[in-house]
Amino acid sequence: MKFAIPEISWHNRDPVLSVDFQPKAEPNDPLRLASGGTDSHVLIWYLSTTETGSVHLEVAADLTRHQKAVNVVRWSPNGQLLASGDDESIIFIWKQKLEELSPATEGEEQYKETWVVYKTLRGHMEDVLDISWSMDGLQLASGSVDNKLIVWDIHRARYTTILSDHKGFVQGVCWDPKGQYITSTSTDRVFRAFDVSTKKVVSRSSKASLPFPTDHPLHGSRQRLYHDDTLQTYYRRLQFSPDGLYIAVPAGRVEPEGKPDVKPINAVYIYTRYCLKIPVCVVPCGEPALVTRWSPIGFRPRAAGPAPRLPSPSGARHVLAVGTRRSVLVYDTQQKTPIAIVANVHYTRLTDLSWSNNGRILVASSTDGFCSIITFNNEELGEPLPLEPNTENKPEPMETQDEKPAAQTEAPKPTKIDSFIKFKAPEKSPKNLKTQTEIKTPVKIDFLEEVANPSWSDNSNNEIIKHRASEPMDSDVTVIEDSGDIKLVYEETEGVKSPPKTQQANKLETKSKQNTSPKDNQFFRQAKVTDVKQPIAATVSSPKAPRRVSFVTLSSPKNAKKK
Repeated sequence: MKFAIPEISWHNRDPVLSVDFQPKAEPNDPLRLASGGTDSHVLIWYLSTTETGSVHLEVAADLTRHQKAVNVVRWSPNGQLLASGDDESIIFIWKQKLEELSPATEGEEQYKETWVVYKTLRGHMEDVLDISWSMDGLQLASGSVDNKLIVWDIHRARYTTILSDHKGFVQGVCWDPKGQYITSTSTDRVFRAFDVSTKKVVSRSSKASLPFPTDHPLHGSRQRLYHDDTLQTYYRRLQFSPDGLYIAVPAGRVEPEGKPDVKPINAVYIYTRYCLKIPVCVVPCGEPALVTRWSPIGFRPRAAGPAPRLPSPSGARHVLAVGTRRSVLVYDTQQKTPIAIVANVHYTRLTDLSWSNNGRILVASSTDGFCSIITFNNEELGEPLPLEPNTENKPEPMETQDEKPAAQTEAPKPTKIDSFIKFKAPEKSPKNLKTQTEIKTPVKIDFLEEVANPSWSDNSNNEIIKHRASEPMDSDVTVIEDSGDIKLVYEETEGVKSPPKTQQANKLETKSKQNTSPKDNQFFRQAKVTDVKQPIAATVSSPKAPRRVSFVTLSSPKNAKKK
C-alpha cells in the first residue's frame, strides 16, 4: 500500500467536500476524478500513478456555474454525466462538450475539456447534501437540509416524487443497484428504505437488539443505533455493495437503553437487502464513521484466510472503506479486523471517499483543503473476480402477497443464506405532501374558466381558480386570482359607440347614461388610468393560457354630462 498527499491547491485551499471517480470510460481515456469544494467550483482532474506510488494530477476542466459551496459530486453509472449539488439548493447535470476547443483569449487559462450544463434541477428549499444515481442513469435521488428526499427525472429536468418522511436533515442517499430501494440516513437517528415503485417506506431502523454473542454484556438488550444531530458532520454517506446484497450505514452508535454506565460504541452497521430492519454485522470504530464506500471490484477469497464473515452467493470477497473524522479503515468481508488503516494524516475531519473503477486507488477528501491518495497492488487486495455481464443491475424484488409470478430468463437468484434474517416490513405511506397556494390581490373581471396548466420549467404549479356557481358573488363581476397573465385597462372614450354585437356592453352603457350619480362619477374618476383616442380590442389573449376574455367598455362620465 502506498500513500500520498499531493501538495497542490485543490480548491484554492478551501475545504474539499466531495470526490468521485468516473466509473466507466473509454479504453484510451484518462482516469477522471471530480471534486467539489466551498469555493463553489467543480474540478475534473486527470489522475495517474506509477509503480513507485507517486501520483500525478492535472486539471482538465473547471466548472463554474455554482454560486455557493458544492457539497457533493457524483458521476452517472455510464460516466457520461456528472451531477453536483450546492448550498443554493440547486443540482446541475454536466455533460462534456465534444467539439474542438476554441483558442483561449489573453489572460484566460486553457483547459483540456469543456463541460456544459445539460440540465438544472430546482426543487429543494435548502442545501443539497447528498445525491445518488439510479443504475440506468435516468433518475436521481437527492437529500437536503429541508428534510426532503426528492426523486428526479433527469432528462425532463423535473422531480417525480418528494419523500417527506424524514424529521431531520437528509445527510445520506443511496440507490439500490438492483433498482428496488432508495435508502437514506438523517439526523433524526433513523435509517430508512423506500420502495422505488410505490415510493412508500418499507423499513425504518432506529432501535434493535443487535446480534451480540451470548457471553457479551449487551446480548439481548435493546440499543439505539445512530448518533443524533449533535454529531459534528454534514454527511452520513451510505452505500450498497456492488452486487446489492449488503449496505453499509455510517454514524452508528451502540447506546444501550437503561444502562448509563455502559460507554457507547461508534460503529458501522451492515444490513442485507433481505433485512433492512436489523443489522447483521456491527463494525466498531474508534471515532464516529461519516462515510462508507465499497470497492466496485469483487475479489477472490483468500485460501489461507478464515471463513467469510459475510458470505456472498457469488463467492466474491468485497472490500469496504470507512471514513471517520481523521482516519480511513479498510475492511473486507472475510475477516473482522481491518486489512489497512490510514490515520492522523489530515488536520481536520474527512468528508468523502471514492474508489477508482479498477479498485486499486482510494481517494479521501478533507476539510483541511487536501486529499489523500491510497494505492494498492494485486498482492494486497487479492485477485479480482470478473464481473458477470448484466447481473449487477437486475432487480431482485422482496416477496409480497400480491406479487404475480412471471417467467424469467435472467440469471438464477442467489442462494438462501441461513444466517440472514428475512424481514417483511409493513408498507406505510409517507406523509401527505402539503402544497401551498399563493394568495394574490383579487381583481374584478368577467367569468373566467380554468385555463392554466402545470408549468414544469420552474418545477411549480400556477393555478387559476375557477369560480363555482354555488359561491356567493356579485351579479356583475367575479373575483379571480391576479395571475399576471391578464392586464385590465380602464379607458375613457369620447363619443365612441359600443360594438353592435356586444349586447351586455349596450345595456351597461345605457344604464350608465340614465343613472349617473356623483358617486358614480367619483368611481369613474378613480378608475381612470390612461387617456386614449382609439378603442382597445375587445379580447385579450393570455400568453401562458390561450383563452379569450371579454372586456366591457365603460362609458365616460363626460359623455353623460353632455347628454
